[in-house]
Amino acid sequence: MKPLSMLFGPACCLVGCSVFAMEPMNEKDMGAVVAQDGIDISSNFQTSSIGVLNLGINNGLDSSSTTPALTQWQGLAAQGSTEVKISLGSSSSGATAAALSLAGTVTFNPVTVYTSAWDGTQTSLTQNTINTGASTEFTYNLGQVNLNLSYLISQGFSDQSNGYTLSSDGITIQNKGCSSVCTQLNNPSWTQGSSSFGATSVAYEAMSPVKVSITAVSATTLAAWKATDTNLGTSLGSNAATSGLLISLGAISGSKVVTGATGTGTTGNYTQTLSIPATNLLIANTSNTQQVMQAMAQLSNALGVPSLLGPGSLFK
Repeated sequence: MKPLSMLFGPACCLVGCSVFAMEPMNEKDMGAVVAQDGIDISSNFQTSSIGVLNLGINNGLDSSSTTPALTQWQGLAAQGSTEVKISLGSSSSGATAAALSLAGTVTFNPVTVYTSAWDGTQTSLTQNTINTGASTEFTYNLGQVNLNLSYLISQGFSDQSNGYTLSSDGITIQNKGCSSVCTQLNNPSWTQGSSSFGATSVAYEAMSPVKVSITAVSATTLAAWKATDTNLGTSLGSNAATSGLLISLGAISGSKVVTGATGTGTTGNYTQTLSIPATNLLIANTSNTQQVMQAMAQLSNALGVPSLLGPGSLFK
């Protein structure tokens, strides 16, 4: 799952926090965490950029294609400042968790995503130029992103659609939500084929707490879990038992407040109520780029941060 390391600029530290030795926490424990010790990291940067990000896969973004494709992101760059606070906490029961807050403003450059035929070589994945004849899949600009988010991180994996604990391994991240603005994108835009979107501002407000559980599974483990938790098998649909990354997302609710929208679809100013049910995702080891990107967009939605690899997040 190499793409996971590239998806979340501001949120990449969330997974890194899983190195703490922790015990599984229940809802009561999570609500009683009291910070004891921690660090405060502030980062100011003029420009951080990646020349070209390449992903080679059999099907690429077009799942109907049978030709190995190279997907290339050009223009990944950002400037701004962020502050990250990490604290260890404990409850009266002795359970341990990490508390993390993320705040700051980051301005991103426009990004264009291309696909072309891939020769299957490692050299192609490290090149810094767009292939001659590459076709444009889509363009997007996150604009200026303002973040004000807090998380609680503990060990263990649970089916978030029914609260069933399946393992003490893995990691559970609770996005604590917020009563005002959690994430705001100023001047975001995207185009894909004949569809387009632009706005002066898109703000995500009054978001409810959301839990996300992530773990790696083998085919044997997944089959056993499906037998134990029938809801898991139902939610994964026709996915056969196979190895990969299993992600369980809790229900999302809140409001999306759009100002100055243009393009196809609804325009002008409007408020959209967000109500997304809990779901389970399996990023199998055979997943193509399109499937990985779709799953990562849903994961970034639950965490409240925009994905850097496409316009599917936040809440397109």
